[in-house]
Amino acid sequence: MGLYKRGNAYWFNVCFEGRRVQESLKTDNRKVAEKRYAKVLTDLVEGRYFETNFAKKVLFQQMTERYLEEYEHSRDRTSLKALSKFFNGYTLFEIRTRVVADYRRLRAKQVKPATVYQELALLRRMFNVAIREWEWVKDNPVSRLSFSVGNRNARDRWLTTEEEARLLEKATNP
Repeated sequence: MGLYKRGNAYWFNVCFEGRRVQESLKTDNRKVAEKRYAKVLTDLVEGRYFETNFAKKVLFQQMTERYLEEYEHSRDRTSLKALSKFFNGYTLFEIRTRVVADYRRLRAKQVKPATVYQELALLRRMFNVAIREWEWVKDNPVSRLSFSVGNRNARDRWLTTEEEARLLEKATNP
């Protein structure tokens, strides 16, 4: 482990939390290589080299439980049923925009667009809280995803004869 020279360039080899990192420092100058190596070690320790270590350990279920304890709204549990079926078992680090897009595509085949929108909005809120308040992750995978309901969930409704009569009766200028 450590710093070594291979060919004309210096390389480093480190094991950090079970992951082996081996990279070229792209220099043949020993002093520059030592400085770059020290920077890499600092980044590893402070969690900048990889995503934060915490995000790799925290499961979606844990984020859900804490969110419900602190921020539960009236319809959250309904939306969480479908989200939990899909995302349980994932760590926060594993939930990427691509995975959320797959969820959106699969869910759109099962329910109306407004339902998918509510579920994704809840997931986005949960990640925003995890970023801003709990500092569990650095990025919101839902924020780069475009989703909207538009007018695809609209329905036509006609007044019954009784409703029309009541409306005309109450109208000031029929």
